[in-house]
Amino acid sequence: CVGPAQIQPLLNAAFAEGVDGAAPVRNAARIEAGLLWFLYASVFKEANSCATTAKDCDSSYAYYTGGEPRESGLGLARYTRLRSLQAHGRVWDGLLAVRCWRDLDHPAGEAEDLALRDRATAQLDRALLRAVALIVRQRAGMLPCDAAWQSVRILGPVLDREATLRDPANAARLRAEVGRAAPDEVDVPALVAALDALFPCP
Repeated sequence: CVGPAQIQPLLNAAFAEGVDGAAPVRNAARIEAGLLWFLYASVFKEANSCATTAKDCDSSYAYYTGGEPRESGLGLARYTRLRSLQAHGRVWDGLLAVRCWRDLDHPAGEAEDLALRDRATAQLDRALLRAVALIVRQRAGMLPCDAAWQSVRILGPVLDREATLRDPANAARLRAEVGRAAPDEVDVPALVAALDALFPCP
């Protein structure tokens, strides 16, 4: 599981270094990126697990919105809205698709229409990935700022799974840029171009 295996060690290390007074801005940025990664993964995970546990559909919504309405939102919803109202709307549409599927598909027990589940969760995941890509894109524009670099190098790889499926060549460009040793080595136009090609407006 990505949480215990990757996100928790990242957060624990950043908190420990921050408590010791080491690079507080850098570690705050790492914590922010780690939490955004956790929110993305949790929205998608709960949307899938609600096939067997119907209340997880509500958890998926809560992880994205913080329980707030469409016009506001906390956490990942707020980050997305600040970058694109359209992208935020598409995530909401994905959440509604998941809710609609589950309300129609044996809501008192385990889901049976797994093809419809896959369509709904894929719609949601496409929108969430666009949201994460917009955060990475905006932070890339702030390079070589070190805090922005932490976001790029932590959240950029989150996109790799889908990027590789969509377009291996641009996925390789994205991996190359987020894998640089230092922010001043990043070819920002190449990084942004790869993101735009891989995760365009839905």
